[in-house]
Amino acid sequence: MRRYTFIIAMFFTYLLGMFILPVALLLGLFDKKLQVKIAYAFNRFIAIISIKISGAKLEIKGLENLPINQAVLYVGNHRSMFDILLLMKVIKTPLIFVAKKSLTKWPVISWWMSAQKTLFIDRDNLREGFKVILEGIELLKSGNSIVIFPEGTRSKMAELLPFKKGSFQLATKSGVPIIPFAIKGTDDVFENNKFNLKPKTIYFAIGKPIVLSQVEDTNKDNHTQLIRGIIENMYNEIHNEN
Repeated sequence: MRRYTFIIAMFFTYLLGMFILPVALLLGLFDKKLQVKIAYAFNRFIAIISIKISGAKLEIKGLENLPINQAVLYVGNHRSMFDILLLMKVIKTPLIFVAKKSLTKWPVISWWMSAQKTLFIDRDNLREGFKVILEGIELLKSGNSIVIFPEGTRSKMAELLPFKKGSFQLATKSGVPIIPFAIKGTDDVFENNKFNLKPKTIYFAIGKPIVLSQVEDTNKDNHTQLIRGIIENMYNEIHNEN
């Protein structure tokens, strides 16, 4: 029942969105930040509806670590497509996501993602990937917050996948703090049920900000392991509690 409710709700919401999107893009010709705000507000509305329909219960720790009026790089583990919805529901200020380029093939959804200034990255094309990282650095410097999942794909195992080193150039080159986060349970709501929605509990832990320039060890490989270790500890704490 939840599955069909979700499909119907998405159909009518995106139908409404077809009238809102041109307005957002038109306004974006004069004010890109306003375009992003409108796109994020619409996508966040989708996120709130989706989680409500799923019946999922949210258990969140560390809300006090969310920044106020400051650009940051959110870095965390990736379990499910619902991770993005969770982040948008919890975080009210606009977020720019780093996503796989293959998502541009999704009609309507990808249009809204583009309006929100999503950075689509082709991990098989190093040159194009580097251009996306440079674009992300400039967005961070201009006051936008970005979300990246350094595993590069959703983990289907209990443990975290290795982190890709290039992800942290966004923080080192822009100078913004990193906000680590750990997610558990989103895949139980969606993917683990053959894409049927189940009212499971989602756990979301938000860590304290980390400024890499203040970390004594400047070795990039060690930075990657440092952040991964922090996120892994947060994830394991959730795992052990449940």
